Amino acid sequence: MKFLREYTKEGLDGKQVLLRVDYNVAFLEQEGKKVISDDYRITSSFESIDYLLANKAKIIILAHFGDPMGIDPALTLEQIYTRLKEKYHDLEFARSFEELGEKFKENKPLILFENIRFFEGEKENSDDFAKKLASFGSLYINDAFGVSHRANASVVAITKCLTSIAGIQMEKELVNLGKVLNNVTHPFVCVVGGAKIGTKVLLINNLLSRADTILVGSGIACPLLRAQGHATGKTIFEAIDENEIKLLFESHKILLPQDLVLKTDKGPTPIKATDLNTISNQEYVILDVGEETIREYTKYIEGAKTIVWNGPLGLFEDPNFKRGSEMIARAIATSHAFKIVGGGETVSLVHDLGLAEKFDFVSTGGGAMISYLSGGKLPGIEALK
Repeated sequence: MKFLREYTKEGLDGKQVLLRVDYNVAFLEQEGKKVISDDYRITSSFESIDYLLANKAKIIILAHFGDPMGIDPALTLEQIYTRLKEKYHDLEFARSFEELGEKFKENKPLILFENIRFFEGEKENSDDFAKKLASFGSLYINDAFGVSHRANASVVAITKCLTSIAGIQMEKELVNLGKVLNNVTHPFVCVVGGAKIGTKVLLINNLLSRADTILVGSGIACPLLRAQGHATGKTIFEAIDENEIKLLFESHKILLPQDLVLKTDKGPTPIKATDLNTISNQEYVILDVGEETIREYTKYIEGAKTIVWNGPLGLFEDPNFKRGSEMIARAIATSHAFKIVGGGETVSLVHDLGLAEKFDFVSTGGGAMISYLSGGKLPGIEALK
């Protein structure tokens, strides 16, 4: 695999580059308007863009937002364009192939192309669509680790058409996550949360052979608690195969919450349950871990030499159920371990708390990070080899 930083001005001057990035960012409603709530995936692309511009390359940025079925005005990249324009004043926006062709002929130095998933052939990994994209460039760069687990045309098929290399953010992802896969320092603690255990089972199973302890919270803890005979009330969670549960418990590396923060249908006030055995199967929902769990998990974090965190431990968007995730975030941030955080919600939380700079690496990948650390081969990465 070749990397962008191996290229000098001699190899980039005048080159027309297709740069695939991941701008699938989170938005929130603010005064009736949608605003970007976390622009980390956008700013993570700046290093590659700046490097290319400094070496006189011309760039067409390819990105997606959401998962549209055809053209959807709500998922246009126009707001991304507005954010990028704050830094790159010469940036142009092309809404169609026709506009892209016009700006390409005008030799514009930096162009953002409309949501690549608006176009037929992208999600199908079409060779014909890839050839159409490739006609606008002479070099392809994948800097979109967060989408490299998807076999899309702008990620995989396009590498058949052009010389293809990895961008600067992609290089950082592979180097830092590679430390966990290939040269981890023990004790190694993994913190796994989030709502869907289905996406995390492979990650947990793969890390069982590497990690010393796996601290579990949020919705993915519920089927495991239920398997131990604890009531989970009206909490909605994904089912998991009994054999999978058995294998997880046989490892003796999984730690589950000892107490929980709950909510009933009767009001917003949280109900703290200090002992799982005293919780009756009533009308409640599990939404956070409790104080005893925070203290226990913190002890493991303080003794770790390597920490990987993916997924919040509760419904952190609600202040009533944010404490578990926040206290674990602060414990990891102050740890002397080599620490990585990834996953859209988790990264947003870390940025909101002002702790991102305390981590050794903040991954742009959610599903891609899980797939990579699960030992899977990511199509977008394999295509660069």
